[in-house]
Amino acid sequence: AAFALNGFSVDGPQWVMAALANDSSVIDASLKRLAEAFNAELSAEEQQYRIVIGQESAGGRTWTTMKAAGLPFGVTWTYDQGYLVAASDRGSAERAIATRNGGSPLVWSPAFLAQLPSSAGMHPSAFAWLNTRGALGIFSALAPNPALTKLLAGREAVLVVFDGKADQIHAASR
Repeated sequence: AAFALNGFSVDGPQWVMAALANDSSVIDASLKRLAEAFNAELSAEEQQYRIVIGQESAGGRTWTTMKAAGLPFGVTWTYDQGYLVAASDRGSAERAIATRNGGSPLVWSPAFLAQLPSSAGMHPSAFAWLNTRGALGIFSALAPNPALTKLLAGREAVLVVFDGKADQIHAASR
């Protein structure tokens, strides 16, 4: 799975996630049951908090949206080439699919490969890639730790690679 936070808007954070999906019908049915169970527990006075699930077809895809009534944000998802692609909005998900289909994967970009730590191994289990380009610099003054201050104010991307065993998780970064 991969998760990216792309920014903030008046509707909340703009994000996108992709995860391997072996059976899309099971995922969709499970999320619908979750919403139904949540809604069934609401009292008459709490009905304004109902979770609403809707579907539409656009661009040859079926898009599903789950949103809690009264909140400005929700989650929208579809499936592409064996992956669940979910996002804060359909536009973010469509851009992620177009980027992948355009042959521009993150893991082969020179900026990404230059950040790989030598101790990471050939096949890391996961990675965290933070590329704020100084966007979080305003928060650096609030950081009590000098290393955190440098991370928030920095313009260079940061990559942390994770590898796991049954009893240990190893994290490495440059």
